[in-house]
Amino acid sequence: MRNARVFISCGQRNEREKNIGFAVEDYFDKKGFKTYFAERVHSPDALTENIFKFLRQSEYFVFIDFKREKINETDFRGSLFVNQEIGIATFLGLEGIGFHEDGTKREGILDYHMYKPFPFTDINDIIKVLDKEINNQWDVNSVKELEMIYRPEGITKTAKLSNLMDQPFSDWYHLEIKNRDKKRHAFSCTGYVTKLIDLNNNVNIRIPTNELIWAGIGDINVNIIANTTRDLDAFFIIHNESQIRFNQRPFLTTNPKYSIPNLQRGKYLLEYTIISSNFEKVSKTFFLQFSGSVKDIIFKEENQT
Repeated sequence: MRNARVFISCGQRNEREKNIGFAVEDYFDKKGFKTYFAERVHSPDALTENIFKFLRQSEYFVFIDFKREKINETDFRGSLFVNQEIGIATFLGLEGIGFHEDGTKREGILDYHMYKPFPFTDINDIIKVLDKEINNQWDVNSVKELEMIYRPEGITKTAKLSNLMDQPFSDWYHLEIKNRDKKRHAFSCTGYVTKLIDLNNNVNIRIPTNELIWAGIGDINVNIIANTTRDLDAFFIIHNESQIRFNQRPFLTTNPKYSIPNLQRGKYLLEYTIISSNFEKVSKTFFLQFSGSVKDIIFKEENQT
């Protein structure tokens, strides 16, 4: 699991500016954060591949605005690059803090920006403010990320299927999906089986893009509140049957091409994927060995001993 990321937007026109940026990077590295010290880019492609990407993957944002062109006797413009990155961070809603060199005029987005920048003359001013403003407030373990966990003790055993005529018993295997962010909610989360490999026959089984059902609610779409979990139905088995089934969105057709197939005896690799409207997707692969009965199932993360 990764730690929270801090995106550092800082002028780099000379060695002084670079050294201040590196000092801020070192400050957060020592606290356990992952850092990205934004390199200057000079093309739309580089902006998309670097700045957009790393800002989108970050939890926190720091900008350091240095003096640029002189406007009048007392005021200077700030960095164009820093202002661009402030605009993107604002759009993404990143939590952050800012610094502007004494004499830098606040204009453009900084006139309306939610980050109140602190004035500074050297790195010591910046470190003092960081110690006061973000210490114990920025959480290295609060990550905008969904984590997929399988817990054998979480199997639902001998559940009666009341929707079938003979109401057979069944065992249900769940995946716990945890929202690691302690402040942001994950919206419109949907689960899929995205890969299914028959290891006995070395065959990659074709599967449709069909949504799995979230445990206990019978729905394919949920929100996961900050710092909480929801269970996804990974698969289930009816006690008097010798096949693995998937609890998936029902279709108004009997054509098998639209449903994830039942699994017979064998060894398999299954990749599960969760997508969300505001979090990055998460995928994980699991090993499944099924010998034909409810008592003969081994399910674990791939390569897990």
